[in-house]
Amino acid sequence: MKGETIEKKSPTEVSKALAGEIAGVQVVNSSGQPGSNATVRIRGIGSVNSSTAPLYVVDGIPYDGDISAIDPSDIASTTVLKDATSTSLYGARGANGVILVTTKQGKVGKIELSYNGSMGWSNAYKRPQLLNAQQYMTIMDEYSFNTSGQKCDFSAYIPQNVLDKVAEGWTGTDWWGAFENENAIQQNHSVTLTGGSDRSKFALSYTYTSNEGIMGADVASYYKRNTIRINSDHVLLKAKDFDVITIGENISIGYDRSHDLAEGGM
Repeated sequence: MKGETIEKKSPTEVSKALAGEIAGVQVVNSSGQPGSNATVRIRGIGSVNSSTAPLYVVDGIPYDGDISAIDPSDIASTTVLKDATSTSLYGARGANGVILVTTKQGKVGKIELSYNGSMGWSNAYKRPQLLNAQQYMTIMDEYSFNTSGQKCDFSAYIPQNVLDKVAEGWTGTDWWGAFENENAIQQNHSVTLTGGSDRSKFALSYTYTSNEGIMGADVASYYKRNTIRINSDHVLLKAKDFDVITIGENISIGYDRSHDLAEGGM
């Protein structure tokens, strides 16, 4: 999968960029929190006693850290290795498949400055149909009458002034609407500087990502990330047809901040 495809999808992290793009790769969002990693499975589950996650290899080096630290805007291409190919190259570590990530590198030519950005809004796709106060009280009355032969004594739980409001037609508070964060902003901005000659190449990028959750109102969940990536290659000794000695570095510095809401139920 090429970097242009990833940029069009504007994902917050690498694993979500693979969704629906490569046959045999299953991507499942295990959490609704902004910035959360997706669960990736290649050709199903290969072991029940150990990790089922694939091995990530970034620029030729096995990567054991948090893959969300690699900003999707810095990726030039992604390749998925499955079955015998992954184990023949990486042994037991590749038993669950291998995801090769190649980041953008410097190139020979004039210095180029590029910008890639996206901005949008998110809302709940489907709102659940909830009972209002009057409907809830009616259902509880029916349940109580069917089980004990008596209606609920709401006065034991609810102040009389609230019961009077319900009797006058008040339907209660729309808690979904009160808790919803409408038009949650999603944005990503990336600036990249590349250039070099046949003896020295470099690439420098800065990316800012910010995603808001669709629930939480004034205390809505959010995820913000700042990433700086630097890589370069320098030829110290060059023969006629090949480079004898080269040095370089591949450095990524990231800082992220998030606020999550409790998930799950009783």
